[in-house]
Amino acid sequence: MNRRKKETPISENFIYLIYLDTFATMIYQFKEYIPVIHESSFIHPQAAVTGNVIIGKNCYIGPGAALRGDWGQIIIEDGCNVQENCTIHMFPGMIVLIKGRGTYRSWRRYSWGNNR
Repeated sequence: MNRRKKETPISENFIYLIYLDTFATMIYQFKEYIPVIHESSFIHPQAAVTGNVIIGKNCYIGPGAALRGDWGQIIIEDGCNVQENCTIHMFPGMIVLIKGRGTYRSWRRYSWGNNR
């Protein structure tokens, strides 16, 4: 797969576009955090990845997925996938770790933090 990245200066609240073939994926900076995505992973053009997010090798992030690393950190380990329309976020200061070739589907919303 031919992958190209548009080089742009870093600034507060700038929207980053990563070009995967002919599609553009929305990658957002939140404060000083910029998502880190391994080049072998596929992020669908309709997915949104924001802030303190790390995506490992050979991962799949489906259309409509929202990974919000705004108030904590999200780590998606190698080989995991986040299916269509799945939202992952957390309470402030928490870390969400998805590992072991985990699959997270759209019928469920994942939010970690205080168990109420």
